[in-house]
Amino acid sequence: MNVQLTSGNQYHFDGNLTIKGISHAAAFDATVENNGSKLTLTGKLIVDRTKYGIRFRSGNFFKDLGDTLIYNDFELDINVTANLRN
Repeated sequence: MNVQLTSGNQYHFDGNLTIKGISHAAAFDATVENNGSKLTLTGKLIVDRTKYGIRFRSGNFFKDLGDTLIYNDFELDINVTANLRN
């Protein structure tokens, strides 16, 4: 994983995401805050499920799904909290 400071407490994370044994490059922006004893990271990653073989009710692979269509992209909210030691 690569991490790059973009501005202030904003960072850009690049790495690989593996789902069902299939890996693809993934990237997201996050806010990192340090209050002295605790470090928090919050961000959002948008994933195209079809890249990982998850095609159930995908409009890319099945036609005429109407109201049963499921969007290919989904969002992962990332929240990490770490307690810092002296």
